Amino acid sequence: RLWNPGNGDHFSTTNQDEVISAVSGGYGYNGIGAYVYPASSTSGIPFYRLYSPGKGDHFHTTNWNEVISAVTQAGYRYEGIGARVLG
Repeated sequence: RLWNPGNGDHFSTTNQDEVISAVSGGYGYNGIGAYVYPASSTSGIPFYRLYSPGKGDHFHTTNWNEVISAVTQAGYRYEGIGARVLG
């Protein structure tokens, strides 16, 4: 889990390259936020990841209706399933 003190954005990823890039871009590393299944797993439920370029904000949810609303009403870009979590 990462945090950007400049805009208050929290960002979660399972990808070490994204962690390195985010830290280089001003994010602070907050440590492991949770243990999750890989996105490709058949266990758990999808943990969707979205990003708003205009706000510089990441949004994570397990609710597909929230994904649709964030994309169609709030300008977020869908980035896929970031991981899978217990439901």
